[in-house]
Amino acid sequence: MHVMFVVNDLNYFAIHRQALAVAWLDRGWRVTLLSGDAPHGEPQIDPRITLCELPFARHRASPMRDLACLRILLDAIRTERPDVVHAFTIKAGLLAGLAVGLMRRKPALVLTFAGLGKIFEPSDAVWPKVRQGIVTALLRWIQKACSPWITFENEGDRQSAIRLGFADDARSCTVQGAGIDFDLFHQRVRPREGALLILMASRMIATKGVDVFVDAAQRLKGRAEFTLTGPRDDGDADAMDMQMVEAAAAAGLIDWCGATPVERMGDLLREHDVVVLPTRLQEGFPRSLLEAAACGCALVATRQPVIEQIVRSGETGWLLDKPDANHLESALDDAIATRDDTRAMGNRAAEIVSQMAVDTPSVVREVAGIYEQATVRRHD
Repeated sequence: MHVMFVVNDLNYFAIHRQALAVAWLDRGWRVTLLSGDAPHGEPQIDPRITLCELPFARHRASPMRDLACLRILLDAIRTERPDVVHAFTIKAGLLAGLAVGLMRRKPALVLTFAGLGKIFEPSDAVWPKVRQGIVTALLRWIQKACSPWITFENEGDRQSAIRLGFADDARSCTVQGAGIDFDLFHQRVRPREGALLILMASRMIATKGVDVFVDAAQRLKGRAEFTLTGPRDDGDADAMDMQMVEAAAAAGLIDWCGATPVERMGDLLREHDVVVLPTRLQEGFPRSLLEAAACGCALVATRQPVIEQIVRSGETGWLLDKPDANHLESALDDAIATRDDTRAMGNRAAEIVSQMAVDTPSVVREVAGIYEQATVRRHD
């Protein structure tokens, strides 16, 4: 079996999808990776993976770059003749789908949408609606031309895609996340004591609620300790003003860690009691919450159907009806006032996530089954 991955950037692949590639390599399969560059550092990529760089424009439409990516993809598929092309995120899926759709001999196409992204966020503005219409039309064409298999991280996104006409009920399914390593993400040996330590782990974009977290930390200064970690995302139109983050760190409101390597993330989570995600985005299945739960942290996050699978009010944490500083402050005020109960919620979160099919072996088995169906039935 030869699998060709198509991803936006190497950082995403290294953190979220490399374990899947390694599982295929360990089976004796061949893996090719076409990826945009690594905007943050130089992630370690398994040397067995054949790597080809794409001139990917992650956060904007760039016709020249997109055409260059499409040309590279067409050449790679013709030359390498993969059995499966597996693309992640909307834009990578569009380019991979267009390339496969233009091929006479079509490999099986698998698309994975961790979330439907900003393109499908509700908006009253004209351009977002036009952009959503264009993207939907292209995805519908890919659906007809390629009959792809599509995975989503929650059932709400899958039903939305079916309703919009770019996913088929029989060729789509939910896979809860990218898989987490329970050897890295597990509960602490000894329970914590003293003041609560509260962490937010996220890309540095405002719609994830980084600004809300900093505001709540200012309001609760002296009552708990606050840590912020995550990669900068300067190319995103919604990127955080890093001067604000650095000023909050200089004032002692937060401990700003920058990006934390994957291999260190479990240790960092186990050093904290509570993990928050006051997101304003419609999430896929937030990896940060799954990893935090596995490490025994209580959770505070925006109320969404997918988030409610792991964040259960009064049992594993607090749900925010609105992702603003007032609601976050209220939830954290309660967590601080009931420290023992808060830590007990973290233990309960670890129990719940251990019973979910979110570990890497479970995800590998699910995706392998999808590949088998896709390659056997590619001409159905």
